[in-house]
Amino acid sequence: MANVAINLGDTVSSGASAITLITAQKIANLSLNEVNAAKIKVGQKAMITFDAIADLTVAGSVADVDMLGTVTQGVASYAVKIAFDSQNDQIKSGMMASASIVIDSKADVWQVPSSAVKSALDGTNYVQVLIDGVPQNKTVAVGLTSDTMTEILSGISEGDEVVTQTINLKTTATSGSTANSATRNNASFGGAAGGGANFRAMGL
Repeated sequence: MANVAINLGDTVSSGASAITLITAQKIANLSLNEVNAAKIKVGQKAMITFDAIADLTVAGSVADVDMLGTVTQGVASYAVKIAFDSQNDQIKSGMMASASIVIDSKADVWQVPSSAVKSALDGTNYVQVLIDGVPQNKTVAVGLTSDTMTEILSGISEGDEVVTQTINLKTTATSGSTANSATRNNASFGGAAGGGANFRAMGL
């Protein structure tokens, strides 16, 4: 027990914190908006980084998702708890951090940087592939996406050089392209939880 905020005979109001307990299991308390909370399920893996500990990343998993949201100025938010897979004495109660929750994953997929995928007027997606040094549009079918990468279901082959950025140089009337080769590997897609996770040493 870390703190007792009441004495014998005191009256405690609803929602007030009366006793703080510290356990060996550290829990991350997150508050997510309704769009992100709808994607979160118990058991999903998460990676947590800390504002005060730059080089530390801790793995965890979703332990609980609040079924009742809190509405503030017309916006609903839901509490999510992430249990740490391992303990680290550097992590202190009340530290601020960011958590990225993996909402889906696939093995052996094609993926390219999300910046390379463009939308055509007819609703299809395409990427630009360098052919003999010249960018050519290739229609692709996309799957899962993360903050940085997009799964490509069809349309490109391994080794294709996909243009991820085009820079127009107005002064010389020329342009330059940055290309990455398409790769096939395992991928995780998520990032539903943003910054502001509050870590408290407490039990569920």
